[in-house]
Amino acid sequence: MIFSVAKSVTQQVSQAKWSCLFTRQELAKAMERLPIELVSDESVLEYEREHLPEIAWPPTS
Repeated sequence: MIFSVAKSVTQQVSQAKWSCLFTRQELAKAMERLPIELVSDESVLEYEREHLPEIAWPPTS
């Protein structure tokens, strides 16, 4: 129940910001009939931490 509420709030916030958010399960379901495969599943936070210059971390504005 808590997960579904958090997911709902997260999706509503993303829509309010004109963004689109998909859960891993939604993405997997959408890919089921397509001839594609997931190559990588990386944490955005870890990727940004590794690739941003030190002066740009943390990525806030």
